[in-house]
Amino acid sequence: MNSVNRRIFTSTAAGTVAGLTAGWLVGKYRSTSDVPEINQFPRVSWQMQTFLSDSVKNTILYDAPEKVCTLVENMTGGRFKITLERTGETQEILTKVSAGDIQCGYSGIYYSTPTYRPLFFGCAIPFGLNLQEQIAWLNYKKNPNDELTYIQSIYKDKLKLNIIPFLAGTTGSQMGGWFKEKVTSINDLKGKVMRIPGLGAEVLQKLGMTTHDQLGSISVSDAVDRLQTGKFSSVEWTGPYDDMQLDLHKAAKFYYYPGWWEPSTTFDVQVNIDAWKKLPP
Repeated sequence: MNSVNRRIFTSTAAGTVAGLTAGWLVGKYRSTSDVPEINQFPRVSWQMQTFLSDSVKNTILYDAPEKVCTLVENMTGGRFKITLERTGETQEILTKVSAGDIQCGYSGIYYSTPTYRPLFFGCAIPFGLNLQEQIAWLNYKKNPNDELTYIQSIYKDKLKLNIIPFLAGTTGSQMGGWFKEKVTSINDLKGKVMRIPGLGAEVLQKLGMTTHDQLGSISVSDAVDRLQTGKFSSVEWTGPYDDMQLDLHKAAKFYYYPGWWEPSTTFDVQVNIDAWKKLPP
């Protein structure tokens, strides 16, 4: 049989979630493997943590990290298992993965501490790239022979993080959020409170808004509750289907598009480099 590379399994499954490339690899793996060969592979067990807690259980995005874990297990005949923990953490996952406390995490990098702001270019930038451009950018290498993509090298070389990230999902262009009151000008935003992450939050702060990260650790479900009670003026999540699963359409009646702060949001599986290197060839 052809040589099977477990690292390719992980990066491809992470990079496509349930996409065509992962499906192609699974089909190729099954067609070129037999059970005795598979059983010769060593068993690998990893732990993954994600910011997607049970508070967003009914959304499409909620399923993404579990799909990665399932694809990896299926493509390795059950020999490589990743146990998923839905901790609901946002800023600590990157630190834990880099320190080796866990082997990998699933997160949007803009949910991490502002210390790592350069990495936001690997997730969502206001008025940034469209989906196709974003994927091309994340796969860009300065030199085709480089081991790492450019964004992967920023993690390792520029920020000294012991992490290698892999694209693991995208929402495409997002909506601009649900508002309690109609917005007709920038002045209508002043003094209002909104749930919004990343650089988009910093822009809106400049326009006079208060964003949820300025108020401490507030989950999406807490933000929805605050929108319903009038403590928040606006909440944004992703798009119509997932937003409606959170009952945002019941809490506010004005829905705006586009979410210019997230024109092509992408999410990563962030892997500890030492754990990555220990994977058998």
